[in-house]
Amino acid sequence: MPGKFNPGLLPGEHGPSKGTLLGDGEVSHYGSTPLPQRGRSLGTGTIFACFLGVASCLGEAEASSEEVCQKGLGTLSLAWLALMELALDLHMWLNSIVTGATSLLADGISACQAFEACPLSKRFEGKTLHDAVPMVTVLMMMGILYFVFFLCCLRTNPACDLSTQMCCLFHASFLMALVSYHQAVVTDPGRVPESWREGPGTKERLACMIFERKKSTGDMRFCSKEMKYKPDRSHFCSNVQRNVLRMDHYCPWMGNCIGFANYKYFLLFLLYTVICTDSVFGLAMTAIWAGALVPGTAAFVLESLALSGLLGLCLSPFLVFHLWMLCKNMTTIEFCEQLGRGQYISPYDLGAFANIQSVLGRNMLFWLLPIYSTPGDGLRWQRSCRNFVEPAKKAASMQRP
Repeated sequence: MPGKFNPGLLPGEHGPSKGTLLGDGEVSHYGSTPLPQRGRSLGTGTIFACFLGVASCLGEAEASSEEVCQKGLGTLSLAWLALMELALDLHMWLNSIVTGATSLLADGISACQAFEACPLSKRFEGKTLHDAVPMVTVLMMMGILYFVFFLCCLRTNPACDLSTQMCCLFHASFLMALVSYHQAVVTDPGRVPESWREGPGTKERLACMIFERKKSTGDMRFCSKEMKYKPDRSHFCSNVQRNVLRMDHYCPWMGNCIGFANYKYFLLFLLYTVICTDSVFGLAMTAIWAGALVPGTAAFVLESLALSGLLGLCLSPFLVFHLWMLCKNMTTIEFCEQLGRGQYISPYDLGAFANIQSVLGRNMLFWLLPIYSTPGDGLRWQRSCRNFVEPAKKAASMQRP
């Protein structure tokens, strides 16, 4: 069958057998049609192309050997191109993975360096892990309140009829509470400077600046642990192991002592947290009463209702108590010192407005913002003469027959 594909052709009848390497200038025959080659290295490749052509022409009885070879070479070319494209895609994929991993590693290193430089990490440097548990608990409770307000009630219950003002009030209060909490945690409450350390002439120099004296001896207050004289309204905190200016109390939920420099942030955190908890409590009550929540969401809202109610029940009186002390210019320690006297008088009470200015600042625009605006240095405090004259008059009147 000349000119047709003849699989019965014996090797050696029209040239070298299959698989035989061709010499320069030699030709290869498959069937009755000569197949020109260029060199020794193409003999095996041509035979493989012929096999591919045979596989592609199995259903064609009239296929010539030239067509078989052309289809085999075409199939081989397509396979080679596909293999090259696959290799190129694999190279690009690996390159993108390496680039992404390198960028992610660089970002991680930068984030670690930034975290080490941030005030929050420096605040807990050298402390154990359990010292951060209260702060993590506070952040988790704040996250639950936000989740209930936005994801549960706001998105699934149109019966709540939330106004834009209500949403803006909650989100602004929530953001202010977080910022105030951060500032209260990382801000140093104030410490006694080194110039107050005991030394030659220190006592004489500070005698005119210190009015509070020891009740037993009437001498200036002195801290034997820091070896420093104690300014008015300062006390030694065993948790931070040093004296704190205008010390109010130690707050374990903030992991910090509340004093002169961070009392404003503590007060603002209470204020904005009470607004958030009361908003979530009222919204959750409305959502449950409307009955528009699915059972799973309703169960979670009930739990958050208990949480927000408990927080509001605890924090609201606490906020009122601190606002009352703010108007009296009194700290928690000074309040506790007068518990048995029946009356609460602060020698630093200058009037409600002046007392508020001594903590929140002289500019009313900064009162509700979590920025530092407390005047003074925490070492000197203006005293009120009115609070000394009136008790003296009362004592003198009681001594008269």
